[in-house]
Amino acid sequence: MTQQKIEPLLLPVTDIIITVDFNFPIMIWPAGTIEGGSQEDLEQAKMLRDLMEYLFLSQEMNEHTNQGK
Repeated sequence: MTQQKIEPLLLPVTDIIITVDFNFPIMIWPAGTIEGGSQEDLEQAKMLRDLMEYLFLSQEMNEHTNQGK
């Protein structure tokens, strides 16, 4: 569903910068691997990773946004 909403935005523009804190502490960046979490967390993290791969997005993180990581 998210993919269907984003695709029309890509047609007239070739460069898009999306900035957001997805707050997925179970995602291990930059590899994009997933460790731990509930079943719901795992499903959401996989959806995000798949969308990022489909749209050729990358995680650019200069510092950790949560404690302990």
